[in-house]
Amino acid sequence: MHHPICTSRCAVAATLQISYTERAMATVKKTKDETLLRLGKTISKIRREKKISQERLAYEANIHRTSINRLEIGEMEAGILLLAKLCKALQMTVAELFSRAKI
Repeated sequence: MHHPICTSRCAVAATLQISYTERAMATVKKTKDETLLRLGKTISKIRREKKISQERLAYEANIHRTSINRLEIGEMEAGILLLAKLCKALQMTVAELFSRAKI
């Protein structure tokens, strides 16, 4: 059986953590970078034009599917190696991707 004081403190701590996390996520959502959003929308558009699912693109690029999703919605920055793998799977160059995204 849990001690009432400990249970109460744990509940308060959990509530504070959730509140902090929700505020942090709200801040992230509000401050998404326009370049990341443009890049993500472009990746999504190209993928759909080629009729490739996120799962298939992730497999072809050897990237986790959630990374594809996070890239497409502008929640994740991509390093050059990740972009190179992604572009290879999309059969295009990084320069072509950047040009289409107007970066």
